[in-house]
Amino acid sequence: MLGLPPYMVTRAAAGGERDVNDLKISLTHFTDFVTSTPSGRVQAVRDAIRLRDSIDANRRSFDGKGFNPDFYKPMKLYLSKAVQGAPLETIESLLFADPRKQAAFRLCADGFHKFLAQQKVTWRGPGRKWEWSSGQLTVSVNPEIALRIDGNNWLLKLYFKERNLTKLPHRTKADLILHLLTAGSEEDETVGVLDLRRGAILALGKPVRDCELLLRGEAVSYLEIWKGLKAAAA
Repeated sequence: MLGLPPYMVTRAAAGGERDVNDLKISLTHFTDFVTSTPSGRVQAVRDAIRLRDSIDANRRSFDGKGFNPDFYKPMKLYLSKAVQGAPLETIESLLFADPRKQAAFRLCADGFHKFLAQQKVTWRGPGRKWEWSSGQLTVSVNPEIALRIDGNNWLLKLYFKERNLTKLPHRTKADLILHLLTAGSEEDETVGVLDLRRGAILALGKPVRDCELLLRGEAVSYLEIWKGLKAAAA
């Protein structure tokens, strides 16, 4: 998982119960859903519901404080400081705070430093956030960093996982992410997905045909599966 957890609710329905009308999910979770098998889609939504319930329980336990499900948050902080020239000895500790994360973090950090060594990179700032909505579903689009690379402005979504986005079906996922990134970019920006483990940027190639229609149809599918699972559990 990247960025936000796979769900966020913008408001509560009467009586404090969450309502599907308020459903907001992350860009990564939505594109994972779209490119999954039929059984994988159901499982993805089921996992999102379980995570929501877990987050809600922890928020109650911690009185709304101290619970952050973002696995890669320390890595994102490390990357921003590395681009801005912070000495490595002062930021290496970010990678080793949790033993469960060390192997994944080290692979991402090594790939990122390979990327930095290949071109002139300067920090423009954190990425912007915006929303894509279809019907009752809202997708939070959150490219994490804005960089200037060899004189060109880039707005980048970070990709931390092992799967190679240049190969199908994962290339389709990358293209869907890039389609949604393009909607919120500035005229002087190029959008991309930065594959950290490989130290490479994926830019938009041949557009997915009828991409917007595809995504709107998948939004309907997501909501129907969510409603069905919630009804079955009631």
